[in-house]
Amino acid sequence: LKHCSLARKSAAMPVLQLVPRQARARPFAGVFVLACAVSSAVIFARRRQRQGLQDSSTAMCHPNLARLRNEEGQEVLLIGTLPLDLDGESGQLVRNALAAHRPDVVMVEGTPTAGVNAMLMSGRWDMLGMKKPNETDWTDLGADAQPVELPQRKPKRGFLQLLGGGTPQVIERSLVPVKVGHWAYHLRGSVGGDVAVAVSTAAAKGVPLRFLGPADGGFQGHVQVTLLAEQAARELLEEEQKKGQMSSSAMNAALKRAEGHMREDAGKWLRDARGESAKLMEHLRERVPEEVSSMVTAKLEERASRMAETISKTMEEFRRGAVVLAIDQLVNVESKLQQAGYRYVSQCT
Repeated sequence: LKHCSLARKSAAMPVLQLVPRQARARPFAGVFVLACAVSSAVIFARRRQRQGLQDSSTAMCHPNLARLRNEEGQEVLLIGTLPLDLDGESGQLVRNALAAHRPDVVMVEGTPTAGVNAMLMSGRWDMLGMKKPNETDWTDLGADAQPVELPQRKPKRGFLQLLGGGTPQVIERSLVPVKVGHWAYHLRGSVGGDVAVAVSTAAAKGVPLRFLGPADGGFQGHVQVTLLAEQAARELLEEEQKKGQMSSSAMNAALKRAEGHMREDAGKWLRDARGESAKLMEHLRERVPEEVSSMVTAKLEERASRMAETISKTMEEFRRGAVVLAIDQLVNVESKLQQAGYRYVSQCT
């Protein structure tokens, strides 16, 4: 498939100030007291150093974080995450960022429905009769799997029918839809892990959780899975028409290659979300019809404006907030918040 770190306070109190005057007149006693004092100072310094390291270890920086602050000192941390997160890196980013930022409110894109879906798909919640996506072995369909009937289409022929060539094989039944269906369900276990971490963390810390909307927010990953599955099925069926029915192992290999391409693309966004966002907008401007490009751009702007407005309104009640949102919206929402009176601080918290 082709596309398929606290500044440490010094403990440098002059050691002699710790030694009583009477002890200074008695050499051996003085040496003993001095040694005790030095030892105590060293222990104290080491403890302070360890404490400093522990405190500083909670700080973090990441290219997909954006910390903003307004004139009243309220801070918002935007956390850009992958809608489809095969390796759980976005979930870990949310976990670390929330631990470092210690917000008094957590905000996520979408509605409570998206939150419930994320908890179920990620496997954090159970539902009777539902098999968790991350517990399925999509590579093994089992001995009972049967090929399904395919809709038949007339082969396309040239207008003048001048060119010959072999007629594509007509495949009436195939395991491709079954295999791709299992693969797609497996992929859905990689959707919503970021939201699930946000929901769980907010509950564990006892801080409010606010859903920012819109109604379809938080489901981008599922849309992505659907599109990937459609493309995978189409390409595999085309391959079967050329070479005959594919074995289960051949389909497994092709779908694993597709996951490799998906990981490559995800890696680009994790390393440089701003750069990838710029490429995406350039693609819309230069390679998509102007009418379509204008419509998509307007929708993205409207979505970012609405989210920034909701974030600003929520922050009227709080001092430190964290927002989990799709990685491709990070730059736009950051820009809208700056227009609303926030200023960019850093990609660290």
